[in-house]
Amino acid sequence: MLRAMCAKKPTEPAPGGAKVTPVSGEKAEHDHDHDHEHDDEEGLSEEEKKKRALESYQKAGKIAKEALDRARSMTKIGVKVIDLIVGVEDFIAKQGGGIGFPMNVSINNVAAHYTSGVRDMTEIEEGMIVKLDLGVHVNGYVADTATTVSLSKDPALENICTASEKATQAAIDMIKVGAQTNDIGKKINEVIKSYKYQPIKDLSGHSLERWNVHGPKQIPLIPQPTGQAIEEGDVFAVETFASTGEGQTHALQIGNIYQLALRHVPKIRNQAAKQLIGFVAKNYKTLPFSQRAWAKEIMVPRFALNELVATGVLMEYKVLSDVKGSFVSQAERTVYVHKDSVEILT
Repeated sequence: MLRAMCAKKPTEPAPGGAKVTPVSGEKAEHDHDHDHEHDDEEGLSEEEKKKRALESYQKAGKIAKEALDRARSMTKIGVKVIDLIVGVEDFIAKQGGGIGFPMNVSINNVAAHYTSGVRDMTEIEEGMIVKLDLGVHVNGYVADTATTVSLSKDPALENICTASEKATQAAIDMIKVGAQTNDIGKKINEVIKSYKYQPIKDLSGHSLERWNVHGPKQIPLIPQPTGQAIEEGDVFAVETFASTGEGQTHALQIGNIYQLALRHVPKIRNQAAKQLIGFVAKNYKTLPFSQRAWAKEIMVPRFALNELVATGVLMEYKVLSDVKGSFVSQAERTVYVHKDSVEILT
């Protein structure tokens, strides 16, 4: 999943991918420095933790690849977006994976963060450019992957999927210990522009950490004056976006994806809101989740949900789109950086 670059948006993760601690609606505060989500690794040596992390990433990556293949085969004219998403997320669960990021099906000028609400009637139609983006976690270790399916016969869009796929592969080819993220961003920019499209400048690839889908390192899609060094053990979601529009996203007033965000949670009086926070802390910790995740179990009034977002208890991912009438493609892979090689997990 993407993260925003440049100016911080209220709907995006904090700069540096700051970790947040799972919380309960019954308590006013938690000690942010105590990593409750890591309790099951207490007593393990650093080598054992590293081994467990890699094995978890590998399993998550395998499930994510299979899930994306399934999503691609399901993307046909007339299919409801919600049926596509639910079918793929059910498959992930049956394979032993958790939802690392709700599946996105972002169409045409929508770049990211579109996932169905419980009553979504949107259907796949001829002419659409459909981005399929999903995250799978195993033990909190997330593997991200995305691809684009073109249902368009417009000659101007002939290479839009190729542009993002080639840019992502070019980025992966440059990743190694000691490489600088800004150099990779420069290459991504060159590849996408060689196909006569625009990279989306306010989005980027990002590092991944346990229970944290937006780590502290970013791989930009455009040249930057400075960058960050890639190190052994880094895990990156390498993703690129090619657009026929401005190459800049705008937040829409809709969003069905949320994430537990506050370090210190104020007292919550609404019972449904309390239930929701407890449900999220138990089932998702600090990973993003969709409205569908709780809709069957908890009735949360809209005003209560709005209050949780307004007070900063929950962060809302707004749908991000380029200008109306434009088209955006996306490609994403997750990689693990070894000392002398790079392992492509998805």
